[in-house]
Amino acid sequence: MLVGLGLLFTVLALVTKESSKSRLTAAVGAGTAVTLGYPLVLTVLVNTDVQNPAEVQLPMWHVAVLLLAGVATGGLTWWTTRRGEA
Repeated sequence: MLVGLGLLFTVLALVTKESSKSRLTAAVGAGTAVTLGYPLVLTVLVNTDVQNPAEVQLPMWHVAVLLLAGVATGGLTWWTTRRGEA
């Protein structure tokens, strides 16, 4: 899934690099990467050195954190990418 999304956003970035949608493509791609990467890394960290899998818990507040992190990353990417001609 992650490789497919990476290829998708790479192709979209190449197709839209000359248009006004290039900033949007970069922002959505970066936000998607953070939104999907956060729970994957967090799951590995939570399960490290666990003896009993039934004891593992992932608090629901992490859902809010991953959504905010994705939106913040997308917004920061939008803000930092150049406007106008490449």
